[in-house]
Amino acid sequence: MTAADAKNSFGSFLDTVQREPVVITKKNRPVGMMLSMQDIETLFGGNEEAVTRALEEAHIDRKLAQAREQVNAGNVILADKKFFDGIREHIRAKYMTK
Repeated sequence: MTAADAKNSFGSFLDTVQREPVVITKKNRPVGMMLSMQDIETLFGGNEEAVTRALEEAHIDRKLAQAREQVNAGNVILADKKFFDGIREHIRAKYMTK
């Protein structure tokens, strides 16, 4: 689903997410994915406490604000394969082994 379609048909977008994960594209490139809470709980092995802990520890709102400040200041980190491999490993080690 394109970002524009998701924005313009948000109700339909949410309905689709309840049935299957949805990849969001922008300019024909995948830029994100939306999962239902049920899918997320499945990823965490049905451990609702682990899901809650992961979301709380993510501090998403604060991190987004900080990221915008960094981008505006010209301070950016290259998000290459090595960067994302490190994030995946951190998630596996912290949340998937408990």
